[in-house]
Amino acid sequence: MFSEAPFDDVMSEINKVYDDKLDDHGLLKSIDLDFKLKVPEFLYERFKLCGGTALLKRLIDSIESLLKSIIDAAGIGGAIYELKDSLKMSIEED
Repeated sequence: MFSEAPFDDVMSEINKVYDDKLDDHGLLKSIDLDFKLKVPEFLYERFKLCGGTALLKRLIDSIESLLKSIIDAAGIGGAIYELKDSLKMSIEED
């Protein structure tokens, strides 16, 4: 379902956005960006090991936070948020 390095694609897209906008959304300084990328990576690894809807929802929330920063910096939005909400609502409880 996910590639070996699912967040490498995120980094290449981030590099396409202007530095000032990235900085405004905490995506330019390596400490801010590293944290925003590490949380989904950590939760993804935990989900692969443990499974469960609670971890899956936390993973989606962490990806949402990262995407929100990227989308806001790029000046796009709307449909992506709706897709995320639909995906989240489709998860059945354990």
